[in-house]
Amino acid sequence: MTVVAAEVVVAAAHAAAEVVRLTSIVHPSSKSAEEMVATKIQTAYRRHLASRALRALRGLGRLRSVIQGQSVKRQTTSALKCMQTLARVQSQIRSRRVRRNSKEETEASL
Repeated sequence: MTVVAAEVVVAAAHAAAEVVRLTSIVHPSSKSAEEMVATKIQTAYRRHLASRALRALRGLGRLRSVIQGQSVKRQTTSALKCMQTLARVQSQIRSRRVRRNSKEETEASL
């Protein structure tokens, strides 16, 4: 879900930046004063939208890093628990073998 949202925000930011770039080029000789003012207003508004989209993208990046950090912590904890369990089982198996071998040696010596 966050990857899709991030892609949408990135696409919106790129589109807004492109629109701002294209509309910032003004040819005073071919436009009336009203058109130039309207273009400046639209440019400012689109710049505002682009900055909001970029801020949202940064926020998603931070959220993603926090979530991934927690996920990695969970995976590490789980792996350590599994390793401890395996070590405990191996220790029990070794102790059983030692007891069995010592018991067999005791019976053989009688």
